Amino acid sequence: MSVSSAKSSMSVSYCGSEMPLEEALDDVFQKLQQHLNDAHCAVRSMSVLEEQSLDEDSDWKDATKYDNVIQDDIDGMIALFKDLKNISKQVLGKAPNPDMKAWYAHNQTQRKEEKRLEKEREKLSKIEEKEETI
Repeated sequence: MSVSSAKSSMSVSYCGSEMPLEEALDDVFQKLQQHLNDAHCAVRSMSVLEEQSLDEDSDWKDATKYDNVIQDDIDGMIALFKDLKNISKQVLGKAPNPDMKAWYAHNQTQRKEEKRLEKEREKLSKIEEKEETI
């Protein structure tokens, strides 16, 4: 992965140490892809258990093992996305002047409000969908 800018030679804090930005990004995305692939395979494997059903109890125990893998992969991806947010903040750096600092604060406040409104709309939409099925 190539980061085409003057910042491509910068170092970031990742996994408890300083490392080149390129190395940190490559590591995060490689691990995300691995978790995604593992979760994908686990869901598919779990879905075919029913088709191959030999023993319901044994199948359910096996499905539970796959579910554990999926949950662990999701947790791993959540941690990696947090790392990616941290890397992004490091690359962004501090605002170059007080005006940009104020603009950034306003921008972040707007984003939080937009996200809150979107969640509210999604919640209302789900309620409406449930009411339509009743």
